[in-house]
Amino acid sequence: MSHTTTVKVQIKDMNILEKALQELNIPYQKGTFQLYSSSHSGIAVKLEGWKYPVIFSKGEIYYDNYGGNWGNQAKLEELINKIIPTYTKILTIEELAKMGFRIEQIEEQGDKIVITAQEQEVYL
Repeated sequence: MSHTTTVKVQIKDMNILEKALQELNIPYQKGTFQLYSSSHSGIAVKLEGWKYPVIFSKGEIYYDNYGGNWGNQAKLEELINKIIPTYTKILTIEELAKMGFRIEQIEEQGDKIVITAQEQEVYL
C-alpha cells in the first residue's frame, strides 16, 4: 500500500538538525552566539560572506544580515533548502521506527524522498 504525505517543516528537534548537518557535511557549532544586538543559544552555522552566524533554536531561526549588507539572503535560503529534506528524512525514519516500522528503502526522486517501510510483526 502506498501513502503520499506532504509535510510543512519547522525545525524544532535540535538533535535531528545536528544529524542532518552532519549528514550534509555542513560545519556547525553549539552554544550561545552573539548577533549585532542580541545573543541566542542553539546550533549556529556560519555562512560564506556573512558577518554573523545563522542560529537555529527550537523552532526559531535567528540571524542578522542587516538587510543584505552583512550577508546575502540567498545563502540563507540555500542553506535551508539543503537542510529541510535531510532533516525531514531523518525525522520521518526515526518516527516510523518508534511506531514499529522497519525501513526497507530510501530513495531520492528529484525533489521527493520516497521511504518504503514495512510494519513489523509482533509475536507475543
